[in-house]
Amino acid sequence: MFIQKATESDAKRTVGLIKALLDELDGTPVDWDTDKAESLCKEMIEAEDYVVFHYVNNEGDVVGLVTIAETESLYAGGKIGLIQELYIMPAMRSKKLGASLIEKAIDYGRDREWKRLEVGAPAYPEWARTKSFYIREGFTEIGPRLKYEM
Repeated sequence: MFIQKATESDAKRTVGLIKALLDELDGTPVDWDTDKAESLCKEMIEAEDYVVFHYVNNEGDVVGLVTIAETESLYAGGKIGLIQELYIMPAMRSKKLGASLIEKAIDYGRDREWKRLEVGAPAYPEWARTKSFYIREGFTEIGPRLKYEM
């Protein structure tokens, strides 16, 4: 098994795993325009606004991913990375794949001279294991994230 940086041609596989993540977070299949998501994913990867690392098994199947966006912040003193999505297929969990993807994201951020890497964890307490995972990987709490839909 290995980790590789996704390209535009990997958009369909990326979107498939993110759809699985959204379904799991919601508890039911979400209504999502995958064609539109694939097109947007290709654009974002091509523009290098969005970096995707796939965890690939020995058969060539993508069994996990981490996606990261780069931005800048005055409070952090420069460039930072934001983990947008992290997903491991259920059958592959508890095998250190998530930790390997986090390590890859950290290495990527160091190469880009980021000041920090941030992530928003899902709602607590039903996702307590997710929060514990990030803390175990060296993240510290900085508060909840909020959104405003445009």
